[in-house]
Amino acid sequence: MDVKIESLEARCGLLKSGAGLRSALGMIALAALSRLLKSGAGTRSALALIALAALCSCTFAQEMTSQDWYKKGLDLSKNGSYEEAFQAYDKAIQIDPQNADAWVSKGHISSFMDKTDDARKEYEIALGILNQTLEENPQDDSAWIEKGVVLSCLGRDAEAIDARENALEIYNRTLQKNPGDASAWETKALILAGMGRWDEAIKAYDEVIEHSAAKAPGAWMDKAMCYSEGLGMINESIDAWAMAAELIPVDDIENQSTIWSGMAKSLSDAGRYGEALQAYEKAIELNPVHGWPNWSGKAYALYMLGRYNECIEACDAAIEMLPEHPDIWVCKGNSLYHLGRLEEALEAYDKALEFNPKEGAAWMGKGRIFYDNGRYEAAIEAYDKAIEFAPFNVTPVLDLYAMNLSATAWHAKGEALMALGRNYESEAAVSRAGELGYEN
Repeated sequence: MDVKIESLEARCGLLKSGAGLRSALGMIALAALSRLLKSGAGTRSALALIALAALCSCTFAQEMTSQDWYKKGLDLSKNGSYEEAFQAYDKAIQIDPQNADAWVSKGHISSFMDKTDDARKEYEIALGILNQTLEENPQDDSAWIEKGVVLSCLGRDAEAIDARENALEIYNRTLQKNPGDASAWETKALILAGMGRWDEAIKAYDEVIEHSAAKAPGAWMDKAMCYSEGLGMINESIDAWAMAAELIPVDDIENQSTIWSGMAKSLSDAGRYGEALQAYEKAIELNPVHGWPNWSGKAYALYMLGRYNECIEACDAAIEMLPEHPDIWVCKGNSLYHLGRLEEALEAYDKALEFNPKEGAAWMGKGRIFYDNGRYEAAIEAYDKAIEFAPFNVTPVLDLYAMNLSATAWHAKGEALMALGRNYESEAAVSRAGELGYEN
């Protein structure tokens, strides 16, 4: 069975010592954005990619080490240059095939781009390297943390918990010796978040704030993401973003852009789309060149406000930056559908399926168009595909989206069956939609 990798860490950056939850949850935020872009109703998450530390790119290519290329890949990912980042990770691996970090990062990009089979292979290679590292040094905390990430990506959740427990034990011993070690508290928070122990993670970030004024702004940002991505506590997330904004200088463009993106995401989650739109526009103003997630989030806000022509313009801007991602094509198709431009909508959905044939929301969109054109058998086939490929995710917001897509597809299938006079099958389909929580 082909298992779609949609777990928490499948969308994370490397959960390594000192990285910060903004790095760790960068990819899950994008996953939330992906689901959001496909939706036709409801409030799904959207968040800009919050990436790892920038790197100095002054080193000449011929002098660069494997780790230099890996760091360059991180920088390119931060800028939204995912294809170039992937190539940088390849360079790192060519120099050192045992660079687990590069293999994991390749897996993250493949997963984000819905290339599930490629991602699985890359994670498996990384896991083998990490196992060898831990055999040589069982006290390597970073390797235990990263192993937990990889195992979660592969859907081996029980083993992932065990790996993180080993890392947690190491940091608990560190904190017993030095309770004021803010860096240790920060990494402990990161581990706890990776385990889904969000309340404990937030308490650990409170310790970071207490013990380090320098780390406090980042800890507030990380808390905001714990509240929104982990606990669904949107108002608390907004307050945490606001606190971070007060602590970070206005001329710190990178972090200010992150804050506006995060605030926009939380406002969108709260259904405050007008305010979310303004926040995304501010984030774009601060980071106009590498703003794919912000343009995507802006597109969704415009969609939810019924401003479909503007939504299409925002989708086109995002497509120009990252044309291979299927979700933005679905968002564009949805807006075109609402404008009655069905042929163009169908082309957009087909484009999404070109990049990912298992894109459930694109199949749903095609089904609606077939139904509107009286092609009921074709609509049923498309709805069946939507049901089959409805994404399954570990976070409550994303689980809700998957259920909504399935429920909507079942109900639409029931309508198509009814149009064909297959009443008994129609009743069964509508009943199934109700079981999944369909609301008209």
